[in-house]
Amino acid sequence: KDFERKYNITKEELINKYCNSKISNDKDNSKRNLSFKYDRMLNYLISLGLTEKEAGFILKRNPTITDLSINSLNDKINNLKDIGFKHEEIINLLKRFPALLCVHKDSFNKRINDLINLGFTYKEVLFMIKKMPTILCISMDNIISKINNLIELGFSQKDIINIIKSFPSILGLTIENIKNKIDSITKLGYSYNETLFMVKNLPSIFGYSLENIKGKIEFYNLIGLHDLFIKYPKKLMMSIELVYARYMFYKDMGINIDMNNYSKLYHSNKQFYDRFGITKEELINKYPYEKGVKDERRI
Repeated sequence: KDFERKYNITKEELINKYCNSKISNDKDNSKRNLSFKYDRMLNYLISLGLTEKEAGFILKRNPTITDLSINSLNDKINNLKDIGFKHEEIINLLKRFPALLCVHKDSFNKRINDLINLGFTYKEVLFMIKKMPTILCISMDNIISKINNLIELGFSQKDIINIIKSFPSILGLTIENIKNKIDSITKLGYSYNETLFMVKNLPSIFGYSLENIKGKIEFYNLIGLHDLFIKYPKKLMMSIELVYARYMFYKDMGINIDMNNYSKLYHSNKQFYDRFGITKEELINKYPYEKGVKDERRI
């Protein structure tokens, strides 16, 4: 009240005149600073070979990248090249895993050495990082625990190395998920050891949905090829739509597919077309799987 009487200005008027103006200026300065950092980083990423859209997407997913210095980023990019990644591989890694720019080069190099100490070769480690860059974010304790879990399931150390290097994404699965997939395949008519054999030879089966696996195996059971996957698990990789269409195509020709001539189902699309003059798309349209499986008498 004394201040108001002496200077003829209220508390509110005083605050509005000086404080709000300062806050507004601070906000404007902050916005300008953020815009400058964003534009600087956007241009840097574009200079690496990314499109403006790709660079913008990276900054949207990881806005903290804008706080990094250009020198720091150049240091990390050069480190990746020294490790053995080609420039186009680095660009691909950044698109899939932008947080890579936030990983300190010492941490990156240590992770490579830690994986080598587990039994992987240097080349295999680089391959796994390219295939699943998020492996850099999984703790070593988690990775070692997953390896021990797989040993308890019946896999040897050598099996595990081969499984992980072929399908690194298994490290992101819970052990419950892995057990459930093995149990579900076993329930489809295979012994536990037969299921382990399938997994060893086709680790990516852990990435297939149970519905996908069940649908394929049930169809193969129906046509008498149940044992095919025990010998050649990788045959599961071909889509059920194409296998079904080819099976029905041969059936219409009077050719019965069994364990003696099953290889006819797995010719390349070019080989199949050269021999029969029908494309994959035409074949699938002629013998649609969804329609066919509802009428088992057709099989």
